[in-house]
Order: sequence, then structure tokens, then C-alpha cells
Amino acid sequence: MNKMAGPTRRLTQALAVGAVCLSSCAVGPQFQKPVTPVGDHWLPDGEAALGLNLNDPQGEWWQDWHSGQLDELIKQALKHSPTIALAESNLKAAHALEMQSVAALFPTVTVGGQASRNRDAVNVLSPALTNGDAVYRLNSGQLSVGWAVDVFGASRRAVEAAHANAESQRWLTDAARLLLSANVAVTAVAESALRQETQLWAQAEADALEMLTIQRQARDAGSISAADLAQEQAAYASVQAQSAMVVQKWRVTQDQRAVYLGALPPERMESLALESIQPSASIPVGVPSGLLTRRPDVRAAEAALHAATANVGVSIADLLPQVMINGALGSTNTGPLFKSNTGFWTGSVGLTQSVFAGGALWQKVVGARAALDGAGAQYRLAVLTAIQNTQDALWTLETDQKAYQAAKRSTEAALVVKTITEQKCALGDASRYQCLQAKSAWEQAQAAEWQARATVLADRALLSVAVAGPLPRDDRP
Repeated sequence: MNKMAGPTRRLTQALAVGAVCLSSCAVGPQFQKPVTPVGDHWLPDGEAALGLNLNDPQGEWWQDWHSGQLDELIKQALKHSPTIALAESNLKAAHALEMQSVAALFPTVTVGGQASRNRDAVNVLSPALTNGDAVYRLNSGQLSVGWAVDVFGASRRAVEAAHANAESQRWLTDAARLLLSANVAVTAVAESALRQETQLWAQAEADALEMLTIQRQARDAGSISAADLAQEQAAYASVQAQSAMVVQKWRVTQDQRAVYLGALPPERMESLALESIQPSASIPVGVPSGLLTRRPDVRAAEAALHAATANVGVSIADLLPQVMINGALGSTNTGPLFKSNTGFWTGSVGLTQSVFAGGALWQKVVGARAALDGAGAQYRLAVLTAIQNTQDALWTLETDQKAYQAAKRSTEAALVVKTITEQKCALGDASRYQCLQAKSAWEQAQAAEWQARATVLADRALLSVAVAGPLPRDDRP
């Protein structure tokens, strides 16, 4: 064992020399976080007029809606949705690739052994053994160490790129979770409103049928013309078509909600109590500059830009000399191994430099730089899209809130007309047809109000998601 100590020490020293080389600088451009100037306000007249504030929004934006039922729906979706399972699987794969790249920084150590029985042609060649035996058994064991010394930082830049790719996938996973929460809220709200609309339009259809029956009787009595009856038939057909379309939308929305929750589309679930949702009066949207550090899709694009920057360094390092340290330590014997004078060792340092590869290595650099330019453009597009999404959501919310208020006033006016007409009917001053007409108009106005309310809530959800940060979770890799 003492005779093996010297070679072992020298091999260790050779590897230590390689470690010193790792302190060399890594080639290629260094990543710098992009600086994108944005304004301090979302609206030229201030945010207060639209019920907004500049506080930083939370990830779980739906908590401001104060609906336990919606909380449970979103929790179920985040737990069972295949979309999230796919994103999490991609994240695990990216994390594994990151760990694989780290392994290139360390030496590769292998252990091997072999046992054989041999016979030499001693009449032709000299015997392999010193004792001249033609038949012999040969045992060998060997520990080999190889180290690709990262002189110019190719491995370190590859680790940097892999880490940035994993970070990008983390943010994409967060974006998927955030988008799913919005989809669940929007479809749950739409399903609830459509359920109410379905009932109202079914009643309006029944009223329209009764009005048509009254008009047919009037036509038979000769009190109205054929044109008046045809007009009534057209009105009934229009109500029928609208009622059928609302039912179709309701069923489709139910199926979509089931998919978001990770359930089979035929499964019917309890509708969200839309009237129980009491969103906060003010919506936190933060300042525009905060959006660039908070939105998952922008952060994912930033991480992808970081990875592209590091890949340029990898491609440049491949143009430069590659240094390899190899060493082996073992024993060969016809009997037990590691006896006196049966050991061997070897150590080497190699350097290779590509002289001609048909331009492939240089084109790799050209391609990496082009990918870097593309990643920069993708980041700028992500920023512009984030600002556009938020601005569009603001304008949409503003106009839909006005439409909702108008729908409420229309319902209130229709109710007044219905009440007065019913009073006249009770006194004999209005016909049954007029009562049904006023009642049908009120039912259709109610359906329009439910739709307008659902639209405003959907707008609030999309705005909250547009400005929100990632959802909190305890299992972040």
C-alpha cells in the first residue's frame, strides 16, 4: 500500500492543477437585465375613477371576490388540471437537465475489472508471463479519472444556460397556474349567468307562445290582420332561437368548466352563486414598472434571454482549445490483486484544438448570436404584450361597467312597466296580451343584466390576472 501512495498523491496533484484552471474567466457576453422604461400610471386621468389603486396585487387575486365557492373551484383546478400537470412535468425535466449540466464541472470516475484465462502460442510468440507459462489466468482492476477542464468556461456557461432555462420554465408554470385561475373564474361566472338566462329565456319563450296563441285567436275572430299574425310568429321564432342559443352556450360552458377542473365534460356540477360574489370596491393594479418584475410571462422571457446569452459563451468556448486530464490507478496479477509490484498508474494532460470543421463551429456562434437577438425581441414583445393586455383590460372594464349600469336601468324601467301594466290588467284597463308583453320584456331585460354582470366580473378577473404575480406554492423547486 505504501508503494501505491506516491502515484496516488501525484494523480491528486495533477487533478488539483486542473482545478486551478477553473478560475479562468468564462468567454462570451455576460447577461444584463433589460431596462424598459414605462410610465407611472395606467390611465391618463388617474386610476381612482375606474375603482383602481396602485397597491401591488396579490397572486391569489380571487380572494378579493370573497367567495368560498370560487376558492374551492380554483383549488380543485390547480390540483387536478392536466394543464398544470403538464407544466409541472416540463419543470421537473428542466430541473433535471440543469442538474445534468452541473455534472460536467466534476471529474468522471469509473471503476472496472476483468478476469480471463488465456493460452499463448509459445512456439510463435514470446510468452506473456515472466515465468514462461503458456496457460495462465489474468485478473485486473482499475480506477480511472477523466476531467474536461473548463478553461474557457464552456461548462460553466452551459450550467448558466440550463439554470436560466429551468427558471424560465418555473415562470411558465406560474403563468399556467395564473391563467387557469382566470379561466376557472370566467367560466364559473359565465355558467352561473347563463343558468339564470336559460330560465328567464324559457319563461320568455312560454310567454311568447301564449301571446302567439292569443293573436291566432284574434286572427280567427278577424280583429287583426294576417300581417299582424305573421309579425307575432316572427317574434316567437326569434325568442325561440335566442332561448336555444342560450341553452347551447350554457351546456358548452359547463363542459369547458369541467375540463378546467380536470373532470369529464359530461359531469354536471353545482353552479356558482353569482349573487354571492362581493368583489372589493377597488382593484389593486400596481404601477406599470412593477408589472415587468411580477408577470410570469415577462419573467419567463427574461430568463430565456439569459439562457440565450449564456449559449453564446458556450459556442465561443467550443472554438478554443479543449484541455483534458486523465489518470488511472490499478493492479494486474495472475492471482489476488494489489499485491506487491502488481500495481500500475498513469496520468496525462491532453490539449486539442479544432483546425478545420467545415465552418460548423463558427456557424454555431452565428446561430447562438441570432438566437440571442431573437430572445431579445421576444422579451420586448412580452413586455409590450403585458402592457397591451393590461390597457385592453382597463378599457374593456370601463366600457362594460357602463353597459352593466345601462342594463340595470333597463331592467328597472322594464319592471316599472310590468308593474303598471299588471295593475291595469287587474282593473281591466289592459289586455292579457299587453301583460304578457310587458312581462316578457322584463324577463329579457333581466337576462341581459345577468349577462352584463358576468361580463364585468370576467373583465375584473382578466385585469387582475394581467397585473398579478405568481400564485404562492410550497413545492417550488
